[in-house]
Amino acid sequence: MDKLKNKTITGGFSLIELMVTIVIFVIISSVIIFNYPNFRDKMSLSREVANIVSDIRTAQVYSLGTKQHENFGINEIKGYGVYFNTTSPKQYQIFLDLTSSDNRIYNVGEEVGSAIQITTTNKISSLKCGGGSCSNNEVSIFYSRPYVNAFISDNGTNLYDYVEIEVQSTSNSSLKKTIKVNKTTGHVEVY
Repeated sequence: MDKLKNKTITGGFSLIELMVTIVIFVIISSVIIFNYPNFRDKMSLSREVANIVSDIRTAQVYSLGTKQHENFGINEIKGYGVYFNTTSPKQYQIFLDLTSSDNRIYNVGEEVGSAIQITTTNKISSLKCGGGSCSNNEVSIFYSRPYVNAFISDNGTNLYDYVEIEVQSTSNSSLKKTIKVNKTTGHVEVY
């Protein structure tokens, strides 16, 4: 029995080892918490840009297919497009062009659903048509049936080879992404 009383326990952590572990944990947690707002803003911007690109491609797919509209017959629809205007930087509109207007730009009454709202802390900050600014700060990207190429115009008379749509975070103005749509191929890229 005396042999068991004389043995000391030598395993486990000392107080200093435990304190060092806690300090390391606190430092790592602080770095993560400090960087979280920036990470959140980057993810929000990436998600919003992906949504806009998806809507542009949706208009292209509608034009390639036979997307019907409840108010118009298939032969009345010339194609589909997306309209952007920086005077309303938190929204954009998918539209259809009717054969009666056949101007390949957005006109009131050609909406497909309601305007798409940008609900995150992002906005459309600029539109660049062919490298310069778009007149009236607006652009229509239109896909005519049954072609994949895009018709890019700011008012129906000025035509461009490409358009760049800059999306910017409103909470961190240094965070920006650009969506570029090419006229010839209809290709949409993000950089």
